[in-house]
Amino acid sequence: MTSAEFMITLLRCFFKNEINDNISDFDRMKDIFDLSRTHKIENITLAAVEKAGIPIDGEMLSRWRRVCEANTAQMVFQELEKERLAEAFNEAKIDFLPLKGWYLRDTYPKKEYRFMSDLDILVHRSDREAASVLMKQLGYSGGMGNFGKDDSYNLPPFIHVEIHLDLFSIEQETWHNYYQSVWDKAILVSGCEYKLNLNDSFVHIMMNYLKDYTLKGTGIRSVIDFYFFLKKYRSELDFDYINEQFKTLGVYELAGETLQLVEDWFGDDPKILGSEMGDRLLGSGIYGTSKELVQHRYDELSAGVKGKTLKKIVYLMKRAFPNMKIMKYKYPVLNKAPFLLPVCWCMRLVRNSDRAEMEIKNIKKVKNR
Repeated sequence: MTSAEFMITLLRCFFKNEINDNISDFDRMKDIFDLSRTHKIENITLAAVEKAGIPIDGEMLSRWRRVCEANTAQMVFQELEKERLAEAFNEAKIDFLPLKGWYLRDTYPKKEYRFMSDLDILVHRSDREAASVLMKQLGYSGGMGNFGKDDSYNLPPFIHVEIHLDLFSIEQETWHNYYQSVWDKAILVSGCEYKLNLNDSFVHIMMNYLKDYTLKGTGIRSVIDFYFFLKKYRSELDFDYINEQFKTLGVYELAGETLQLVEDWFGDDPKILGSEMGDRLLGSGIYGTSKELVQHRYDELSAGVKGKTLKKIVYLMKRAFPNMKIMKYKYPVLNKAPFLLPVCWCMRLVRNSDRAEMEIKNIKKVKNR
């Protein structure tokens, strides 16, 4: 049994409260610890290991527990901060829509089982400056950058908040356009806090997963998210409506593959290895890889171009100098002064010099397909 197979089998037994003699004497627990860190599922994996009674080296167990304690501390700070943020946004009368892990964590058996790197909140673009002022008043650093889809804020030692203005970038045009009406689907919870209903929440969780999967890869935790969400809410979901949304968004088949993978890994008849999506997730880790990101963009931007060298030149030019539509989205000043496009291109290159270096490095490794 490979380490990846063991990991999924271990988690499946834990989720279903089953016993599997094939995992009781697994002797490569360092691999499992490393995998759990790559996929940011240290806490739930250690709970599964201890439930199965699998022996672990004392020193490694101490390391593993220290990581889990740090994750739990971050979770406690985040949960407290969620309450503070909600109260502050309500008092400031700024409409806000919490996203992704903010609610997903509540579907897990224990909140500490679901690691979150940041808190995600959607606000109206018209409230961007007010939200920025509020975040500074709350002690956060960071703030408004380019006029992209989100702003980033930090509060030591554990809290990172992303204030989203859109759910998807203009580069993902179909998805971006679909979610321009997201506030029409939002339900008022209380004060100024909104949420999506279960059907639209599930669609957004899927779309966020597919964004990561298609761009750079993502990991095991994403499939676990689907497992627990479906375990809690499957009977309340309207899959006729959900599938229609997937068709509108152009992801019906990919969404189907994703749900099949959940069944393959954690269903009654497990099949862990062999699917393209599953094998890619096992190799990616929760944040994917920069190589996967560059490969995806390369395939998209150089499509139809002949010749390896020319394809790379076209790709690099399009990445360095995006078209006017994309640049107006990121730099609204161009709507009034389009002649500033060369200046904005230069600003973008300077601000993203680290990304440019990463892409130039990885462009040497891309495959022509």
